[in-house]
Amino acid sequence: MPELNLTTIIVAILGSAGLWGAVSQILGGLAKIRRGVAPRERGRRADLIAERDRALARAAAAELAENEATVRAEREARNRWHVEESAARLRRILIEQGLERLLPPPPVIEHTLDGRAVESAREDSAP
Repeated sequence: MPELNLTTIIVAILGSAGLWGAVSQILGGLAKIRRGVAPRERGRRADLIAERDRALARAAAAELAENEATVRAEREARNRWHVEESAARLRRILIEQGLERLLPPPPVIEHTLDGRAVESAREDSAP
């Protein structure tokens, strides 16, 4: 009979432990399939994917709304600028023609803003 040494015994024990680990993983997977855990996990995975897709759709819709608001604000600013330019041009023409009396009086800032905003504007414009 061949002589057994300690190294051979240790290698045999570790090898069987590794083999047992693989076998236990396989048996555990088969047990999950038998108990129906795998289909539940697939269902949960499908739920997570659907939830992710809904979140991405909400994010895309929010970004689209933000872009639309930005475009609308830029268009309104551009239109306001055109109106201001036209008003300035008409004012200059009236002044050049000597018809200043037809110009409306400038707006009174107190009638257009509340008191705190008026004070803040005056403080900001003070030298």
